[in-house]
Amino acid sequence: MKIATIKDVAKYAGVSISSVSRVLNDSGANSSEMHKRVMAAVKALNYVPNSMAKNLKGSSMKTIALVVTNISNPFFSGIAKAAENYLSSQDYTLLICNTNEDAQIEKRQLENLYARRVDGILLCSTGKNNQMVLDIHHSGIPVILIDRAYQELPLDIIKDDNVYGSQILTRHLIDKGHRFIAFLRGNINSVASAEREMAFRDTLQKNGISLPEEYFLPGGATGDAVQESITAGMGYNTPPTAFFAANILIAKNALMALYSLEKRVPKDVALVCYGNEELKNLYRPSITCIVQHPQRIGDMSAKLMIERLRRPHTQSCKEIILSPDFHMGESV
Repeated sequence: MKIATIKDVAKYAGVSISSVSRVLNDSGANSSEMHKRVMAAVKALNYVPNSMAKNLKGSSMKTIALVVTNISNPFFSGIAKAAENYLSSQDYTLLICNTNEDAQIEKRQLENLYARRVDGILLCSTGKNNQMVLDIHHSGIPVILIDRAYQELPLDIIKDDNVYGSQILTRHLIDKGHRFIAFLRGNINSVASAEREMAFRDTLQKNGISLPEEYFLPGGATGDAVQESITAGMGYNTPPTAFFAANILIAKNALMALYSLEKRVPKDVALVCYGNEELKNLYRPSITCIVQHPQRIGDMSAKLMIERLRRPHTQSCKEIILSPDFHMGESV
């Protein structure tokens, strides 16, 4: 969806830009016909007025927005904390928005952020509003992608190497003798989860392991969904000997589900997780996991944003891929 400008409204209504401005600001003399034409154009184009007047020379809200899919995920809260720490040192405020992986919520939030004329946006995108994201970026509000990259969005991106991390976890399970491994998927819209699953499948194939599709289970982020998947998997004729959780929230819910079924980790079933430091020592036995570093992503994305604001259009887009660490826990 293309973001309309005041110039687009003027052209659609067949009037001058100054006439549109007078109508929207309710200033000067405007005929009822002029008002109707302008407002009809505003509605037809879904035009969002520049309510915060950032287009005035020298104006700045000194606000950076962080748009994530689930702020309750420790990965995103870690990014938020680190980004806020640096932005605060630069006299900027961080505004946090949560999309719940809903493209319509994301669309409304992006429209609102554009109307407010925030100075920049750090975005974990659903991938469903790519044209709007580009329009906002090209309007002069820089957008930096975090965690998820899309070919349709040639923008700065800072993310983990999901393929590398998933390969390490999968090979570890195979080396420990596991052949029936169930993969607990993340949200269906998550590019990161899809990359982890792709690497999981590829690593199995390279090691001569073929699994039926029933071993690829929905995880999402709710306890009920994970409980159903764990219960279903453990009821198979050949139940999984290990579970691979695509993210930390799924891993937490998987632990509770296994506990409710009186399954012990790792004696009855193994569990690994693509997560972060929280799982390293919080549970006993400690969980074997890929340790992400959201603080690095938050700090680096905030610094890159300030760099873009101070020196716009001076560099080509940056792609920063961070290698995660492997934590050898006791859950396999």
